[in-house]
Formats: sequence, C-alpha cells, structure tokens
Amino acid sequence: MSQSIYLKLATLLIKIDIYTESQRIRSGYRRVKFQPFYASAHMLKDIGLDNQGYALQTTYPNKDRAARTVRHLRRLQQIKIPT
Repeated sequence: MSQSIYLKLATLLIKIDIYTESQRIRSGYRRVKFQPFYASAHMLKDIGLDNQGYALQTTYPNKDRAARTVRHLRRLQQIKIPT
C-alpha cells in the first residue's frame, strides 16, 4: 500500500524544519564571542580569534566536507582486514 502524498509532504516539511533549526543553532554556536581583557591583536590571532574576539572562519563548504568524508570512508574500507 503506498503512502499518501500528504504524508510524504508532511514528512518532507518536518525534515526541512529540523534542518533549518539545526543550521540556526550551529550558526549561533559559531559566532560566540570571547572577550579577553588582556589580549592583544597578535595574541588573539595566535589563539584563533579575530580582532573583535570572534572565532576565525574554520568551517568548510559542504562540497569539501563531503569529499573529505568520502576519502576517509574509502581509506577505512581499504584497511579492513578480511577474515
């Protein structure tokens, strides 16, 4: 018996809602500000922050992240010892 088109649409909308919520939460974590009272601009750069105290951009585009994941999975598959 096939699923109703309304059920498929509702499932799709719920998945989209969960995805957008997780993206919003992730972007909030990414922009946490650190306020040192003693650090100079050079010290901030050494610990990975810009002049305003925000973390330097360390995220990767989805395409690069996917390529890296595939590369690691292939490497893991090759090193498995057949028993």
